[in-house]
Amino acid sequence: GRDRKQAIQGHPHTGLRVCKWGRRWRGAMAAVLPSSLNPAAPHTDFEVRKLGAALWKDIVKWLRGTDLERVFGLFKADTQTATTFGWDGKAGEVVAPRGLDPETKACEWAFVPVVDLILTVGEGLVGSTVEGMFASNPIGHTRLELVTCYKDSEYRRKRKEQKEQEAKLAKEKEKEKENEARSKNRESGRFRRKTEGSKWDQAPGEA
Repeated sequence: GRDRKQAIQGHPHTGLRVCKWGRRWRGAMAAVLPSSLNPAAPHTDFEVRKLGAALWKDIVKWLRGTDLERVFGLFKADTQTATTFGWDGKAGEVVAPRGLDPETKACEWAFVPVVDLILTVGEGLVGSTVEGMFASNPIGHTRLELVTCYKDSEYRRKRKEQKEQEAKLAKEKEKEKENEARSKNRESGRFRRKTEGSKWDQAPGEA
């Protein structure tokens, strides 16, 4: 557990610290991927694909509007159709790119280097083989869904309110216990005072 946490926060071999952004994604990788001592998650695994897509979108958002945005042109999908070159088909026929169904929404990306992204951000923490991907997790690690790794502001607000409510209820219960204990002590004191000096407590012949 400790070694896994250290691998998330920094490179286990070079000792270099990981930035806050990197720790967030490395933590998600460790949660989603299985242990290296268990069967790997196939590259077609749904959670692995979601992880790669989310990481790619985050990087695209980060670099959009900068000089590096032009590099994304290498991965952009080609939306050209036969109409682009004047090779019209039948009149009124809707032509889809790449031979897809006419109602298919045009893709933005032709290729996303998922494995390269995960290996780069998760260097020293994750690995990949032809079998699939894995992370430096303890054997028998229970994989989590990606959606459970990140919570929006609304979820955090509700969770905070829930914790505050639970803490309030716990204080009220503790106060009730204290009041009950005080009440029992008072009743016990009254009983002792009533029984003190009773003729039943006197020795025979003293009455």
